[in-house]
Amino acid sequence: PDELPPALIAALSTFVAERGKSLVVVAGPRMGSWLRYPDLTALLPVELMPGGGLVEGPVPVRISDEARSSAVFYAPDGRTALARWRQLPDMDQIYAPLRKKPAATVLLESTGRRNAFGPLIVAAHHTVGRGQVLFVATDTLWKWQMLGTMDGDGNTPFTVFWQQALRAIRPERVGTGIDIWLHPDRTRVEQGRDVVVHARLDGSIPQRQVQLAGRVH
Repeated sequence: PDELPPALIAALSTFVAERGKSLVVVAGPRMGSWLRYPDLTALLPVELMPGGGLVEGPVPVRISDEARSSAVFYAPDGRTALARWRQLPDMDQIYAPLRKKPAATVLLESTGRRNAFGPLIVAAHHTVGRGQVLFVATDTLWKWQMLGTMDGDGNTPFTVFWQQALRAIRPERVGTGIDIWLHPDRTRVEQGRDVVVHARLDGSIPQRQVQLAGRVH
C-alpha cells in the first residue's frame, strides 16, 4: 500500500462497502505495512499482527470446523466432499494474523501452530457493507498446485479452491440502469458440445420484445 495513490486506498473501501465489489488480499513479506492504513485494515476479516506475523514452515493446513459447509469447499458428491482437503501440502510460511473479526469465517487454519486465540489463521473471509473480502495469509498456496493430489478431472486443490472461492465471493447484483446477466448451464464445456446460456435482464423499466445476439470465442 505504500506504493498506492492515497485516492485509490480510499476508493477501495468505497468500492467494497458501498458498491458491493469483492476484494482478495494475499499476504506477503510486507503485510505489516497495512497497519499504517486504517481504511485498508478495516476491510480485512482479521486483525493483523504487528510486524507482519511471519511464521516459517512447514505449516500444516486444514479446513476449519466452521468452514466445512462453506461453498468454498463444496463438492457435489456429498459424503466425499472433503476428501481432496484431507492431505494438503504444508505451507512454506504464513503471515499469521492475530485473530479473526467477530463476523468473519475462518476457512483454513494451521493444525500445529497456535496463539492465545486458537489455531493460526491461514484464510478467512467476511462481508463488509455490500461487498466481501477474502484474506489468504500465505504466498505459498501454489504448493497445492505443484504437490496436491489431482482428482479424476485433473483438478488440484489449488484450482478448486480458487474457482470456488472466487465464485463464493462474487459481487451481488447491485447498481442502476439495465444489466444483462449470462449464466451457462455448466462451467466446463468440451469443444463440439452444445451449451445453454440463460440470460436475465434486470432493470427498473419493463422490457418487451428483447433479442440478444452474441458470438462465442
